[in-house]
Parts: sequence; C-alpha cells; structure tokens
Amino acid sequence: MSKVKDNTVDDEIDIMGLLQAILYRWWIVLIAAITGFAIALATTVFLITPKYSATSMIYMRGSGNTIASLADLQIGSELTNDYQIIFTSRTLLTKTIKELNLDMSYGQLKSMISISNPSDTRILQVTVTCDPDLACSLTNSIVTNGMQAAEEIDSKEPYVIDRAIVQNSPVSPNLTKNVAIGALVGALLSAIFIAVRYMLNDSLQSTADIEKYLELPVLCSIPENKNCVYELETRTSKKKRR
Repeated sequence: MSKVKDNTVDDEIDIMGLLQAILYRWWIVLIAAITGFAIALATTVFLITPKYSATSMIYMRGSGNTIASLADLQIGSELTNDYQIIFTSRTLLTKTIKELNLDMSYGQLKSMISISNPSDTRILQVTVTCDPDLACSLTNSIVTNGMQAAEEIDSKEPYVIDRAIVQNSPVSPNLTKNVAIGALVGALLSAIFIAVRYMLNDSLQSTADIEKYLELPVLCSIPENKNCVYELETRTSKKKRR
C-alpha cells in the first residue's frame, strides 16, 4: 500500500476506526486478559505469603465511672489517643518480645501492629498481622501489658470487650482482587498496543482512505483473489522448470 506523505491533510484520530481495530483483534485482547489472569493467580498463590490478623477490643474507662456529657466524651477520646501511643511504646513492646521469647526487634513488631479508635468512643481496637497463632499471642500480650500501664496512669483498669482469637482466613493477599486486576491490566495493555499500531499506521487501507487523503475519486476496485495468485505463481514456476 502507498504511504500518505502529506502530513498536513488530516491529523485527527479516527475514534470509530480505532475502536473497530480493537474489536477486530478481540482475540488478542482475550489472550492477553487470560495471560494476565494466569500470572496474577500464580504470583498470588506461589510467591506471596498469606498474612493473618487477630484483633482485641478494650474499653478505656479512665479516671471516671461514666460518660455524663459531651465534654467527658471528648476527654475520654483524648485519653484513648494517648493510650494508642502507650500501646506501641518501646518499653511495652520490648516487654512483649521478652515474654514471648521472640527473635524480632521493636521496629519489626511495631510494623505489625495497627491500633484504631472508632470516632467518639473510648474503645481501642488492637490488631496484629502476621502468622495466625503468633498474631493472636502478640495481640493478647500487648493488650495485657497495655492495660497494666493504663491502670498505673489512671488507677482504673480498662475493660476487655473482646480477646483475640486465632483466625484461619488470611487478610492478604486478596486472590479475587489480584486476578481481576491481572486480567484487566492484560486486556488494557493489549488494547493500548493495538491502538498505538493503528495510530502509527499511515498506509491507505481502504477506498475511503484514498478519497479522503488523496482527494481522488475511486472508479472501481479489484478484490484480491489469493487462490488466483497462488495458481498463477504455480504455473509460472512449472514453466520455468520446463
């Protein structure tokens, strides 16, 4: 096919043509999606170590007996924020490491801990993420040591709402999410590849392209018959042999 040498004729992108090019090669997009799905599945199952979490909830009672007003509730929430820092302090976590005879540093243990405080409450949720059994032991030990520290500060031991238990369902990785993302990325990359090839292809593909870019009317078109071409080549080669 001849090349369009006049780049000033039209620089617009044919959106419909682009979509048709992608739909015409739908099988490439499908294969890429399946490949991305398979890669994400294999990576998630064989290369990523699953992680489990254990959570304990405690109620920080503070120095008072009840929450009688909004001001008391605000004070209780501020105390809870203080205890979030206490529960991840170096002294408390080092004590936990020694009690459980663990081979890890303070920083490693701290990175496994997540402490949250639901809005307008004195409740602390202490979560540790690692192996299932170790996560449960760490959570309960941290809560116990933290409660002792809280009692020394406010002379009022916190109330345990829920103790941590061993969880057999991993919190990460999310297999469904990962394989869905893998398939989507595969399909998207293949679509981008097809789109780039389409936009970089400046050859005349149809009679409409000829009329559009060369501004010449097409009087007729001769369809290519591959069988006729093959027969002609075969006859020519036989004549040469003779």
